[in-house]
Amino acid sequence: MRADALRRREALIAAAREQFLLHGDAVALDAVAARAGVGIATLYRNFPTRRDLADATACAVLEDMQLAASEASATFAERPEATWHAFAERLVKLQLGSVIRALSHDPEASMSPQVAATQQRTEQAVEAVLAQARDAGLLREDLGATEFVLAVAKVSQPATVHAPDAFPGFGARLMAMLVAGMRPDGRPLPTPGDQG
Repeated sequence: MRADALRRREALIAAAREQFLLHGDAVALDAVAARAGVGIATLYRNFPTRRDLADATACAVLEDMQLAASEASATFAERPEATWHAFAERLVKLQLGSVIRALSHDPEASMSPQVAATQQRTEQAVEAVLAQARDAGLLREDLGATEFVLAVAKVSQPATVHAPDAFPGFGARLMAMLVAGMRPDGRPLPTPGDQG
């Protein structure tokens, strides 16, 4: 792929990440194209269907998460607490919520093989970091990779109030509070449906 074509494709994926996060599957594809600074025909040349765009967006976010996890694993032993907090904050900045919103287009449809394979590799990389965090006493034993990633994705969803405008760095601060709450304290996590 030529360099200019690759730049346009990357711009479309970046725009889709933002737009899926804000609007979910309701986003208009021409809005994605406009945000990327290209015409709708360019979008369709790169991604013939909405599903193709959603899958590419999901894979891009998952690959970024995998890279973040691999880099965190490499430095965890040297600076466990700083690495753990930096990893969590980096995941918030990746806006993981866009993966969920991008793939919500058809809950009945099975995940594409490409997305499924990327997700599996990413979960393994994240679980390696979580294992190091557990060994360092920074993460409770009963919190797995899926719950952790879903929690980060929820934090990275756009706020329904204008808190980020009032509090710069609000997402990072919220994630820091969440990470603090994930520390071991001897109490099991409540199961879904528990009232207390």
